[in-house]
Amino acid sequence: MINYLLSLMIKHSIRGVDTLLTVLIKLGYQQRIKIKNRYGAWFLLDPFNYIDRVVLKEGYYESEILECVLSKINPDDVFWDIGANIGLHSITLNHLRKDVQIFAFEPFPSTMNCLLVNAELNQAPVNKVAVGLSGRSNLSTIHSIKGNSGMTTIIPWHEFKFDDKVCIATYSIDDLVQQHCMPEPSIIKIDTEGSELDIIRGAQKLLEGGNLHTIIFEAENDFLTKPSILRSLLTSYSFKLSSLNREENSAHSLSNFMAFRSKSENTSILDNNC
Repeated sequence: MINYLLSLMIKHSIRGVDTLLTVLIKLGYQQRIKIKNRYGAWFLLDPFNYIDRVVLKEGYYESEILECVLSKINPDDVFWDIGANIGLHSITLNHLRKDVQIFAFEPFPSTMNCLLVNAELNQAPVNKVAVGLSGRSNLSTIHSIKGNSGMTTIIPWHEFKFDDKVCIATYSIDDLVQQHCMPEPSIIKIDTEGSELDIIRGAQKLLEGGNLHTIIFEAENDFLTKPSILRSLLTSYSFKLSSLNREENSAHSLSNFMAFRSKSENTSILDNNC
């Protein structure tokens, strides 16, 4: 009953809900609120975390990503969710598409713990991978901000104060596929707060192959109109670029984009490399 009341108060922005939450937590009430998201998957959400709060209010966060994946993914495709956070996209995709193999990459320990809890809550057979992705296999330091797990990054922004940092193992996409026997992804989502270019650079052999058809990534709002290394790199591998429109009230200086190439374009890449 309390769980339902709190979720209702947050959804309708009723004043005093944060004060009530603080009091309840002091009295021993768990901080996380259990809800079913817009697509029918269950999540335990922290009302004091930015992304979780948007989900509590609007039923999802960055649903344009999930809708894009659903529109492009094929039966038996392999989906890599790089920067999976609490597992929102991976677990929801598994709820909707049981015929897809899913790998959720989340290197920050406390966030991975949330992903594990949410996967168990849904009995979701998502492959959980607690490593970071980078341009090459190495050790890196990942930084986080209390109250916004979506800002976790290997490349800290100078204008923000980060509260915690952890040393993690990072791997390139090509190394994971070739040396660690992970299946090649056919569709990738990358949300890593600044290291997207580095990660894609570490996937040269995958880009040259014929399996990868879709990359969803975050970049500056003017990405399609301003020349950039990432834009040139993707178009050189026959990807067509388009922007994804935000559905939830979470607009900021970055937007989500899709890079897509058809099967025939994949084949022409292979032919050129022979």
